[in-house]
Amino acid sequence: MKVEAITAVAGNVPLELTLSNALRLVEIAGRADVPVAAGASSPLERRLVIADYFHGENGLAGVEFPKPVIRPVAESASDLTRRLVRGSPSEISIVAVGPLTNVATALRADRALAGMIRSIVLMGGSLSGGNVTPSAEFNIYADPEAERIVFDAGIPLTMVGLDVTRKVLLREDHIQILEAKKTRRARPGDASCAARSTEPLKQERGRTYRCVTHSPWRT
Repeated sequence: MKVEAITAVAGNVPLELTLSNALRLVEIAGRADVPVAAGASSPLERRLVIADYFHGENGLAGVEFPKPVIRPVAESASDLTRRLVRGSPSEISIVAVGPLTNVATALRADRALAGMIRSIVLMGGSLSGGNVTPSAEFNIYADPEAERIVFDAGIPLTMVGLDVTRKVLLREDHIQILEAKKTRRARPGDASCAARSTEPLKQERGRTYRCVTHSPWRT
């Protein structure tokens, strides 16, 4: 999978933090060549709801990394998305792990864009109960108007809900493997701190520690 760009959107924490976190991850991965763009700072029609109570004030469960050196591109997320898709029609797939506000904004700005997007794979929804209300999953709940625009656009769509992501578990032995590597890319084996902070509820009856990771399903 070739990553053409990353766009940040307000979701678990405000845009300022999701943007800086995306820049940090690009630096850690040694991929300063990947453009990172700022997207929507609020949902299309309603007030912003965040989940810092769960993900910590910085969105990283309180784990502190140095401030990123690289800067976001001048283009907005919508403009960057439209340029890339129009430059490679039917070749670009969008992987969305947050609310779909950025995607919906691009679609509203360019009516022909939907027919040029190869596919969208999104993390959202649930068949067996939510994580922000008894029935709603956070990404869908945060901006349902955006989700409606995307769902109605006719783009091939793969929707991966909590029923799937809750099966993607990071165990203590995985964390230990990361920590043993002692490389820059493995250091978010400070992921160990994040994991232990965000999912303490998974320490079940003396069984091996495990943490749900909702985004790695896409790979």
